[in-house]
Amino acid sequence: MCNAYWLANRPAHLHFIIDAEGHDQLITQVFFDGDEWLETDVADGVRDSLVIKLDKKDYYTEGSLEFSLRPCKVLINTK
Repeated sequence: MCNAYWLANRPAHLHFIIDAEGHDQLITQVFFDGDEWLETDVADGVRDSLVIKLDKKDYYTEGSLEFSLRPCKVLINTK
């Protein structure tokens, strides 16, 4: 990554933004079990609930995620 800003001591991670009608938007990130920087993330973003296990297969690596979205609260104007 030439000339790119990079934090060298960040664990590998993916960002997600998930939208579904009738639900609050979810913005999150996930990290990968076994990464050498999980315990010393300079951004302090790692939480146990955000770490997933990856399984190495013959020609690929596989992981599984499950997200729960919170239904939107509807405010009713009674005026």
